[in-house]
Amino acid sequence: MHPSKRNLCLSILTSAFIFVLPAHGETWSDSTGKFQVEAEFAGVSGTNVVLKKADGSTLNVPIAKLSSTSRELAKQLYEQQKSRSSQPSPDSSVQQASVSIPSASSSLKLSVAPPVVSPVDPMPAFPPDATLQQTVDFVTDQLIAGHPEILWHMLPSEMRDAIDDAEIRGRAQAFLQEQAAAGKQQEEVMIKAIELLISKKDFILNSQLMSQVPPQFLPIIQQAYDPAVGLVYELMQMSHGLEDMQSRTITELLDQHGPRIGGHAKRLIALAPPQMIDSIRGSIVVSELDGTRGTVTSTGPDGKKQSIPFVRYGDRWIPQPLADAWAENKDDLGEKLSEGVEMANEQSAQSMMMAAMVVGMVNSVLDPLSKASTQEEFDAALMQATQMATSMQAGALPGNAAP
Repeated sequence: MHPSKRNLCLSILTSAFIFVLPAHGETWSDSTGKFQVEAEFAGVSGTNVVLKKADGSTLNVPIAKLSSTSRELAKQLYEQQKSRSSQPSPDSSVQQASVSIPSASSSLKLSVAPPVVSPVDPMPAFPPDATLQQTVDFVTDQLIAGHPEILWHMLPSEMRDAIDDAEIRGRAQAFLQEQAAAGKQQEEVMIKAIELLISKKDFILNSQLMSQVPPQFLPIIQQAYDPAVGLVYELMQMSHGLEDMQSRTITELLDQHGPRIGGHAKRLIALAPPQMIDSIRGSIVVSELDGTRGTVTSTGPDGKKQSIPFVRYGDRWIPQPLADAWAENKDDLGEKLSEGVEMANEQSAQSMMMAAMVVGMVNSVLDPLSKASTQEEFDAALMQATQMATSMQAGALPGNAAP
Protein backbone atom coordinates (compact mmCIF):
# COMPACT_ATOMS: atom_id res chain seq x y z
CA MET A 1 0.00 0.00 0.00
CA HIS A 2 0.86 4.74 1.97
CA PRO A 3 9.88 5.24 0.42
CA SER A 4 10.87 6.89 -1.75
CA LYS A 5 14.60 6.60 -2.21
CA ARG A 6 16.10 9.13 0.15
CA ASN A 7 18.38 11.57 -1.63
CA LEU A 8 20.31 13.93 0.59
CA CYS A 9 22.35 15.55 -2.17
CA LEU A 10 20.06 18.60 -2.22
CA SER A 11 20.77 20.87 0.69
CA ILE A 12 17.20 22.12 0.75
CA LEU A 13 16.15 18.85 2.34
CA THR A 14 18.31 19.29 5.43
CA SER A 15 16.13 22.08 6.80
CA ALA A 16 14.49 21.40 10.17
CA PHE A 17 11.67 23.91 9.75
CA ILE A 18 8.67 24.60 7.51
CA PHE A 19 8.42 28.21 6.31
CA VAL A 20 4.94 29.17 5.16
CA LEU A 21 4.88 31.40 2.08
CA PRO A 22 2.05 33.39 0.54
CA ALA A 23 -0.20 31.45 -1.82
CA HIS A 24 1.63 30.45 -4.98
CA GLY A 25 -0.10 27.60 -6.77
CA GLU A 26 1.95 25.37 -9.04
CA THR A 27 1.53 22.05 -10.81
CA TRP A 28 3.73 19.36 -9.25
CA SER A 29 4.44 15.97 -10.82
CA ASP A 30 6.39 12.84 -9.96
CA SER A 31 9.12 11.15 -11.97
CA THR A 32 6.67 8.65 -13.52
CA GLY A 33 4.21 11.29 -14.70
CA LYS A 34 1.33 9.42 -13.02
CA PHE A 35 1.01 11.82 -10.08
CA GLN A 36 0.08 15.48 -10.48
CA VAL A 37 -1.29 17.97 -8.00
CA GLU A 38 -2.05 21.68 -7.97
CA ALA A 39 -0.64 23.16 -4.78
CA GLU A 40 1.42 25.96 -3.36
CA PHE A 41 4.94 25.47 -2.04
CA ALA A 42 4.86 25.55 1.78
CA GLY A 43 8.47 24.63 2.56
CA VAL A 44 10.51 21.52 3.24
CA SER A 45 10.27 18.89 5.96
CA GLY A 46 13.22 16.57 6.32
CA THR A 47 13.50 14.85 2.92
CA ASN A 48 10.04 15.99 1.76
CA VAL A 49 8.66 19.00 -0.04
CA VAL A 50 5.57 20.32 1.76
CA LEU A 51 2.73 21.33 -0.55
CA LYS A 52 -0.47 23.10 0.48
CA LYS A 53 -3.60 22.27 -1.52
CA ALA A 54 -6.48 24.64 -2.19
CA ASP A 55 -8.61 23.02 0.53
CA GLY A 56 -5.97 23.83 3.14
CA SER A 57 -4.65 20.27 3.50
CA THR A 58 -0.94 19.57 3.13
CA LEU A 59 1.05 16.86 1.36
CA ASN A 60 4.57 15.73 2.24
CA VAL A 61 6.08 14.62 -1.09
CA PRO A 62 9.51 12.94 -1.11
CA ILE A 63 11.90 15.07 -3.18
CA ALA A 64 13.39 11.95 -4.78
CA LYS A 65 10.01 11.05 -6.31
CA LEU A 66 9.45 14.46 -7.95
CA SER A 67 10.14 15.00 -11.62
CA SER A 68 13.31 16.92 -12.48
CA THR A 69 11.19 19.97 -13.33
CA SER A 70 9.39 19.88 -9.99
CA ARG A 71 12.67 19.34 -8.11
CA GLU A 72 14.16 22.38 -9.78
CA LEU A 73 11.01 24.37 -8.99
CA ALA A 74 11.20 23.35 -5.35
CA LYS A 75 14.83 24.47 -5.20
CA GLN A 76 14.01 27.86 -6.74
CA LEU A 77 11.07 28.47 -4.42
CA TYR A 78 13.12 27.44 -1.42
CA GLU A 79 15.85 29.91 -2.33
CA GLN A 80 13.21 32.63 -2.71
CA GLN A 81 11.78 31.62 0.63
CA LYS A 82 15.14 31.97 2.37
CA SER A 83 15.66 35.46 0.96
CA ARG A 84 12.18 36.54 2.07
CA SER A 85 12.52 35.10 5.56
CA SER A 86 15.17 37.68 6.50
CA GLN A 87 13.01 40.62 5.33
CA PRO A 88 9.31 39.90 6.01
CA SER A 89 6.90 42.36 4.44
CA PRO A 90 3.46 43.41 5.76
CA ASP A 91 1.83 41.32 3.02
CA SER A 92 3.93 38.20 3.48
CA SER A 93 4.72 37.47 7.10
CA VAL A 94 6.89 34.41 7.50
CA GLN A 95 5.83 31.87 10.09
CA GLN A 96 8.10 29.16 11.45
CA ALA A 97 7.05 25.79 12.84
CA SER A 98 8.76 22.54 13.72
CA VAL A 99 8.53 20.02 10.92
CA SER A 100 8.80 17.07 13.27
CA ILE A 101 5.02 17.13 13.77
CA PRO A 102 3.36 17.15 10.32
CA SER A 103 -0.12 18.62 10.34
CA ALA A 104 -3.08 16.26 10.12
CA SER A 105 -5.09 16.98 6.96
CA SER A 106 -7.84 14.50 7.76
CA SER A 107 -11.33 15.89 8.31
CA LEU A 108 -11.83 13.76 11.43
CA LYS A 109 -12.50 16.29 14.20
CA LEU A 110 -13.13 16.24 17.93
CA SER A 111 -15.23 18.62 20.01
CA VAL A 112 -12.30 18.82 22.45
CA ALA A 113 -8.61 19.38 21.85
CA PRO A 114 -6.67 16.11 21.38
CA PRO A 115 -3.49 15.45 23.38
CA VAL A 116 -0.48 17.41 22.15
CA VAL A 117 1.88 15.43 19.93
CA SER A 118 5.45 15.28 21.18
CA PRO A 119 7.99 16.29 18.51
CA VAL A 120 10.25 13.72 16.92
CA ASP A 121 13.47 14.25 15.00
CA PRO A 122 13.22 13.88 11.20
CA MET A 123 13.79 10.32 10.05
CA PRO A 124 17.23 9.90 8.46
CA ALA A 125 17.75 8.25 5.10
CA PHE A 126 17.70 4.47 5.01
CA PRO A 127 21.35 3.31 4.98
CA PRO A 128 22.34 2.28 1.44
CA ASP A 129 23.61 -1.28 0.89
CA ALA A 130 22.88 -2.11 4.53
CA THR A 131 23.65 -5.52 5.95
CA LEU A 132 20.86 -7.46 7.64
CA GLN A 133 22.23 -6.46 11.05
CA GLN A 134 22.37 -2.79 10.04
CA THR A 135 18.81 -3.02 8.74
CA VAL A 136 17.48 -4.53 11.97
CA ASP A 137 19.36 -1.95 14.08
CA PHE A 138 18.20 0.98 11.95
CA VAL A 139 14.55 -0.09 11.92
CA THR A 140 14.60 -0.70 15.69
CA ASP A 141 16.22 2.67 16.35
CA GLN A 142 13.64 4.50 14.24
CA LEU A 143 10.71 2.74 15.91
CA ILE A 144 12.02 3.80 19.32
CA ALA A 145 12.66 7.33 18.01
CA GLY A 146 9.01 7.71 16.97
CA HIS A 147 8.91 6.66 13.31
CA PRO A 148 6.52 3.72 12.80
CA GLU A 149 6.50 4.62 9.10
CA ILE A 150 9.93 2.96 8.90
CA LEU A 151 8.06 -0.35 8.56
CA TRP A 152 6.85 0.90 5.18
CA HIS A 153 10.16 2.40 4.15
CA MET A 154 11.98 -0.85 4.89
CA LEU A 155 10.14 -2.45 1.98
CA PRO A 156 11.97 -2.58 -1.38
CA SER A 157 11.36 0.40 -3.63
CA GLU A 158 9.83 -1.96 -6.21
CA MET A 159 7.05 -2.88 -3.77
CA ARG A 160 6.42 0.64 -2.57
CA ASP A 161 6.30 2.08 -6.07
CA ALA A 162 3.96 -0.65 -7.32
CA ILE A 163 1.53 -0.28 -4.42
CA ASP A 164 1.67 3.53 -4.68
CA ASP A 165 0.75 3.31 -8.37
CA ALA A 166 -2.33 5.38 -9.21
CA GLU A 167 -4.12 2.42 -10.84
CA ILE A 168 -3.66 0.19 -7.79
CA ARG A 169 -4.84 2.91 -5.44
CA GLY A 170 -7.80 3.57 -7.71
CA ARG A 171 -8.91 -0.06 -7.47
CA ALA A 172 -8.87 0.18 -3.68
CA GLN A 173 -10.50 3.61 -3.47
CA ALA A 174 -14.14 2.60 -4.08
CA PHE A 175 -13.95 -0.25 -1.58
CA LEU A 176 -12.36 1.92 1.11
CA GLN A 177 -15.00 4.61 0.66
CA GLU A 178 -17.78 2.03 0.86
CA GLN A 179 -16.28 0.61 4.03
CA ALA A 180 -15.93 4.10 5.49
CA ALA A 181 -19.58 4.87 4.78
CA ALA A 182 -20.71 1.55 6.24
CA GLY A 183 -18.50 2.05 9.26
CA LYS A 184 -19.68 5.57 9.99
CA GLN A 185 -21.44 4.46 13.18
CA GLN A 186 -18.31 2.76 14.48
CA GLU A 187 -16.26 5.85 13.72
CA GLU A 188 -18.73 8.07 15.55
CA VAL A 189 -18.69 5.86 18.63
CA MET A 190 -14.89 5.83 18.62
CA ILE A 191 -14.86 9.62 18.46
CA LYS A 192 -17.30 9.71 21.35
CA ALA A 193 -15.05 7.37 23.36
CA ILE A 194 -11.95 9.49 22.71
CA GLU A 195 -13.81 12.69 23.62
CA LEU A 196 -14.89 10.98 26.85
CA LEU A 197 -11.33 9.97 27.68
CA ILE A 198 -10.17 13.55 27.15
CA SER A 199 -13.02 15.47 28.78
CA LYS A 200 -13.43 13.12 31.77
CA LYS A 201 -9.73 12.54 32.39
CA ASP A 202 -9.85 13.79 35.99
CA PHE A 203 -12.92 11.68 36.78
CA ILE A 204 -11.21 8.61 35.31
CA LEU A 205 -7.93 9.07 37.16
CA ASN A 206 -9.77 9.73 40.44
CA SER A 207 -12.38 6.99 40.02
CA GLN A 208 -13.03 4.20 42.49
CA LEU A 209 -11.79 1.76 39.86
CA MET A 210 -8.43 3.52 39.79
CA SER A 211 -8.19 3.34 43.57
CA GLN A 212 -7.78 -0.43 43.19
CA VAL A 213 -4.54 0.04 41.25
CA PRO A 214 -1.36 -0.53 43.32
CA PRO A 215 -0.03 2.92 44.36
CA GLN A 216 3.38 2.38 42.71
CA PHE A 217 1.71 2.12 39.31
CA LEU A 218 -0.42 5.28 39.55
CA PRO A 219 2.35 7.74 38.49
CA ILE A 220 3.03 5.63 35.39
CA ILE A 221 -0.67 5.54 34.49
CA GLN A 222 -0.94 9.29 34.93
CA GLN A 223 2.07 9.90 32.67
CA ALA A 224 0.90 7.38 30.08
CA TYR A 225 -2.70 8.61 29.95
CA ASP A 226 -2.37 11.47 27.45
CA PRO A 227 0.00 9.75 24.99
CA ALA A 228 -2.12 6.58 25.09
CA VAL A 229 -5.28 8.52 24.24
CA GLY A 230 -3.39 10.55 21.64
CA LEU A 231 -2.05 7.37 20.06
CA VAL A 232 -5.57 5.99 19.58
CA TYR A 233 -6.74 9.30 18.10
CA GLU A 234 -3.85 9.54 15.64
CA LEU A 235 -4.37 5.93 14.53
CA MET A 236 -8.00 6.82 13.83
CA GLN A 237 -6.85 9.87 11.87
CA MET A 238 -4.61 7.71 9.69
CA SER A 239 -7.37 5.15 9.16
CA HIS A 240 -9.73 7.96 8.19
CA GLY A 241 -7.14 9.18 5.69
CA LEU A 242 -7.31 5.88 3.81
CA GLU A 243 -10.57 7.10 2.28
CA ASP A 244 -8.55 9.50 0.12
CA MET A 245 -6.33 6.94 -1.57
CA GLN A 246 -6.94 8.34 -5.04
CA SER A 247 -5.26 11.68 -4.42
CA ARG A 248 -2.29 10.62 -2.32
CA THR A 249 0.00 7.66 -1.96
CA ILE A 250 0.57 5.35 0.97
CA THR A 251 4.02 6.90 1.29
CA GLU A 252 2.48 10.35 1.71
CA LEU A 253 -0.13 9.07 4.15
CA LEU A 254 2.40 7.32 6.36
CA ASP A 255 4.97 10.11 6.21
CA GLN A 256 2.26 12.48 7.42
CA HIS A 257 0.76 10.38 10.19
CA GLY A 258 3.77 8.29 11.18
CA PRO A 259 5.57 10.99 13.20
CA ARG A 260 2.30 11.98 14.89
CA ILE A 261 1.64 8.40 15.96
CA GLY A 262 5.30 8.02 16.85
CA GLY A 263 5.32 11.17 18.96
CA HIS A 264 2.85 9.58 21.36
CA ALA A 265 4.41 6.11 21.11
CA LYS A 266 7.83 7.56 21.97
CA ARG A 267 6.48 8.96 25.23
CA LEU A 268 5.00 5.58 26.13
CA ILE A 269 8.26 3.79 25.32
CA ALA A 270 10.14 6.27 27.51
CA LEU A 271 8.07 5.13 30.51
CA ALA A 272 9.36 1.56 30.17
CA PRO A 273 12.36 0.63 32.35
CA PRO A 274 15.61 0.96 30.33
CA GLN A 275 16.48 -2.63 31.12
CA MET A 276 13.23 -3.74 29.44
CA ILE A 277 14.16 -2.05 26.16
CA ASP A 278 17.70 -3.42 26.38
CA SER A 279 16.30 -6.89 27.07
CA ILE A 280 14.01 -6.74 24.04
CA ARG A 281 16.83 -5.59 21.78
CA GLY A 282 19.14 -8.21 23.23
CA SER A 283 16.61 -10.94 22.48
CA ILE A 284 16.96 -10.31 18.73
CA VAL A 285 19.79 -12.25 17.12
CA VAL A 286 20.77 -11.69 13.50
CA SER A 287 22.62 -14.28 11.47
CA GLU A 288 23.66 -13.34 7.94
CA LEU A 289 24.61 -16.37 5.86
CA ASP A 290 25.84 -14.37 2.89
CA GLY A 291 25.03 -11.12 1.12
CA THR A 292 21.56 -12.29 0.15
CA ARG A 293 20.30 -14.62 2.90
CA GLY A 294 20.02 -14.47 6.66
CA THR A 295 17.87 -15.20 9.71
CA VAL A 296 16.41 -13.04 12.48
CA THR A 297 15.66 -14.92 15.70
CA SER A 298 13.76 -13.45 18.63
CA THR A 299 13.24 -14.94 22.09
CA GLY A 300 9.94 -14.28 23.84
CA PRO A 301 9.38 -13.76 27.59
CA ASP A 302 8.49 -17.44 27.85
CA GLY A 303 11.86 -18.43 26.40
CA LYS A 304 10.44 -19.64 23.10
CA LYS A 305 12.45 -18.75 20.01
CA GLN A 306 11.04 -17.70 16.67
CA SER A 307 13.23 -17.57 13.58
CA ILE A 308 12.31 -15.75 10.39
CA PRO A 309 14.36 -16.23 7.20
CA PHE A 310 15.27 -12.99 5.43
CA VAL A 311 16.47 -12.38 1.89
CA ARG A 312 17.84 -9.35 0.15
CA TYR A 313 15.26 -8.21 -2.40
CA GLY A 314 16.35 -5.26 -4.50
CA ASP A 315 17.54 -2.55 -2.14
CA ARG A 316 16.15 -4.01 1.11
CA TRP A 317 16.16 -7.07 3.38
CA ILE A 318 12.66 -8.56 3.81
CA PRO A 319 11.20 -11.81 5.21
CA GLN A 320 11.47 -14.72 2.78
CA PRO A 321 7.69 -15.44 2.82
CA LEU A 322 6.99 -11.83 1.82
CA ALA A 323 9.50 -12.02 -1.01
CA ASP A 324 7.96 -15.27 -2.26
CA ALA A 325 4.42 -13.89 -2.11
CA TRP A 326 5.46 -10.73 -3.93
CA ALA A 327 7.25 -12.63 -6.68
CA GLU A 328 4.11 -14.73 -7.19
CA ASN A 329 1.61 -11.89 -7.28
CA LYS A 330 3.38 -8.73 -8.47
CA ASP A 331 2.63 -9.24 -12.16
CA ASP A 332 -1.15 -9.30 -11.62
CA LEU A 333 -1.35 -7.16 -8.50
CA GLY A 334 -4.37 -5.25 -9.77
CA GLU A 335 -6.39 -8.40 -10.42
CA LYS A 336 -5.44 -9.88 -7.06
CA LEU A 337 -6.55 -6.68 -5.36
CA SER A 338 -9.86 -6.72 -7.21
CA GLU A 339 -10.46 -10.32 -6.13
CA GLY A 340 -9.69 -9.40 -2.53
CA VAL A 341 -12.08 -6.44 -2.66
CA GLU A 342 -14.84 -8.67 -4.05
CA MET A 343 -14.36 -11.23 -1.27
CA ALA A 344 -14.30 -8.50 1.37
CA ASN A 345 -17.54 -7.04 0.03
CA GLU A 346 -19.21 -10.45 0.32
CA GLN A 347 -18.16 -10.73 3.96
CA SER A 348 -18.89 -7.16 4.97
CA ALA A 349 -22.67 -7.51 5.38
CA GLN A 350 -22.42 -9.90 8.31
CA SER A 351 -19.59 -7.88 9.83
CA MET A 352 -21.69 -4.73 9.67
CA MET A 353 -24.58 -6.42 11.48
CA MET A 354 -22.28 -7.48 14.30
CA ALA A 355 -20.72 -4.02 14.40
CA ALA A 356 -24.13 -2.35 14.68
CA MET A 357 -24.95 -4.49 17.70
CA VAL A 358 -21.65 -3.64 19.36
CA VAL A 359 -22.14 0.08 18.63
CA GLY A 360 -25.49 0.02 20.40
CA MET A 361 -24.01 -1.62 23.49
CA VAL A 362 -21.01 0.72 23.58
CA ASN A 363 -23.25 3.77 23.28
CA SER A 364 -25.29 2.52 26.24
CA VAL A 365 -22.06 2.59 28.25
CA LEU A 366 -20.60 5.84 26.94
CA ASP A 367 -23.71 8.02 27.25
CA PRO A 368 -24.06 7.82 31.07
CA LEU A 369 -20.32 8.37 31.49
CA SER A 370 -20.37 11.41 29.20
CA LYS A 371 -23.35 12.96 31.01
CA ALA A 372 -21.83 12.56 34.48
CA SER A 373 -21.13 15.96 36.03
CA THR A 374 -19.74 14.81 39.39
CA GLN A 375 -17.27 12.18 40.50
CA GLU A 376 -20.07 10.25 42.22
CA GLU A 377 -22.18 10.12 39.05
CA PHE A 378 -19.18 9.04 37.03
CA ASP A 379 -18.24 6.28 39.47
CA ALA A 380 -21.80 4.94 39.41
CA ALA A 381 -21.86 4.89 35.60
CA LEU A 382 -18.42 3.29 35.50
CA MET A 383 -19.49 0.57 37.92
CA GLN A 384 -22.48 -0.19 35.69
CA ALA A 385 -20.20 -0.33 32.64
CA THR A 386 -17.84 -2.70 34.45
CA GLN A 387 -20.70 -5.02 35.33
CA MET A 388 -21.87 -5.03 31.72
CA ALA A 389 -18.37 -5.86 30.49
CA THR A 390 -18.17 -8.71 32.99
CA SER A 391 -21.48 -10.07 31.75
CA MET A 392 -20.30 -9.86 28.15
CA GLN A 393 -17.13 -11.78 28.95
CA ALA A 394 -19.17 -14.43 30.74
CA GLY A 395 -21.32 -14.85 27.64
CA ALA A 396 -24.48 -13.63 29.34
CA LEU A 397 -25.44 -11.41 26.40
CA PRO A 398 -27.07 -12.75 23.22
CA GLY A 399 -24.59 -14.08 20.71
CA ASN A 400 -21.90 -14.48 23.35
CA ALA A 401 -20.45 -11.19 22.14
CA ALA A 402 -17.22 -10.42 23.95
CA PRO A 403 -16.00 -6.81 24.18
